[in-house]
Amino acid sequence: MKALTDRSSLPLSFAQQRLWFLDQFEHGSANYNIPCAYRIRGSLNIGALRHALNEVVRRHESLRTTFAMQGDVPVQVIVPDLKLAIPLLEANDESMLQPDHGCSQPNLRPATRATSQRPDHPSSP
Repeated sequence: MKALTDRSSLPLSFAQQRLWFLDQFEHGSANYNIPCAYRIRGSLNIGALRHALNEVVRRHESLRTTFAMQGDVPVQVIVPDLKLAIPLLEANDESMLQPDHGCSQPNLRPATRATSQRPDHPSSP
């Protein structure tokens, strides 16, 4: 198998075509977002966490892939460099922690609700 040299736009896979098609009906939907917040006890090296998560994104093109239209055909566009903004929230108040059935850890419901409902739109990273 030969590596592609022109990666500016590639055809969608069948799974990507499905996601693109569904997005046309519910543009801006957050249906595929799975929100979850984890409580971390003890000290946390925030710089190391950010570096590790950004390294995962750097290594996996699927995490940097967006959809665009080329004429009337949807294509995938792989962003060469993407740095995540990783918001952090200190939850010193135990009342903020509520169990969540979709997450193995307590979910910070008030803090994550707005973020989890923001659409993860396939046409923008």
